[in-house]
Amino acid sequence: MSSLSFRQAELADTRLLSQIGARSFREAYVQLWNPDDLQVYAAQAFSEAQIGRELADENAFFILAFSSDVPAGYAKLVWNHSPPVLPGIRAIQIGRFYLLSDYTGKGLGSQLMEQCLSLAKRAGFEMIWLAVWELNRKAIAFYKRHGFEVGGTYPFRWGDQVDEDLLMKRKVDQEHAAGL
Repeated sequence: MSSLSFRQAELADTRLLSQIGARSFREAYVQLWNPDDLQVYAAQAFSEAQIGRELADENAFFILAFSSDVPAGYAKLVWNHSPPVLPGIRAIQIGRFYLLSDYTGKGLGSQLMEQCLSLAKRAGFEMIWLAVWELNRKAIAFYKRHGFEVGGTYPFRWGDQVDEDLLMKRKVDQEHAAGL
């Protein structure tokens, strides 16, 4: 098995995050989205300018994942952004959780999720949540294996359109104490 490693992303990683995000999003949704819509969304959501703004946001934290020192994916966590279905709960969002297709099914996703849970625990959050498209069955199954359950819906904006994603949540508990 290849060695896995993780580190916090920095501004110098803007291009890398942009490339991983756009590629992994296309890989995940190529069979489900209209190709033109997919291209437009990926170009906007994962432009270097957009990723640079997100990296500069003091409420965001990016974890880069590597397999044998090769960039394989990343997670973006966002605090101070709790959805209305979690009132009065100190919650952190997994805003992005992306792995390149070459690295799925090899344990890297589970290790990256452990990094997210560990960060949430160390920062004192009670709940961790994310939004996922209801047709992305593979991702939903992955999140369920990691203790997430559906807890409502959450708007997903792309272009002029707003869809409703599933909001999945789980408590941040004691058993997840691994760290960056």
